[in-house]
Amino acid sequence: MDTPISLRVLSFKEGDIWIAQAIERDICVQAPDEDELVRRFELTLECEIRESEERGDTSFLESLPPAPKHFRDLWLSIESKQVRSFSFHGHDVDMAQCA
Repeated sequence: MDTPISLRVLSFKEGDIWIAQAIERDICVQAPDEDELVRRFELTLECEIRESEERGDTSFLESLPPAPKHFRDLWLSIESKQVRSFSFHGHDVDMAQCA
């Protein structure tokens, strides 16, 4: 990958399922709990990175569009975010829990 980027990720609970939705790239995963959610997001991100490299993308996952606008609006509307930050393959990920 040429240029590392930062991904903002919303995490929220819908019924009994936790959902993580990236903002800059339309990547979404579901899991039964928060720890598994992070694990699945990392695994999905790894698969997307590998596929991106195989396609010859010149920048990080360039073929993936951003998330739908309502997720970006939701990120901006959350005043106090509980953010869980981690680095993955040189890319920074900020996962914020929203109610």
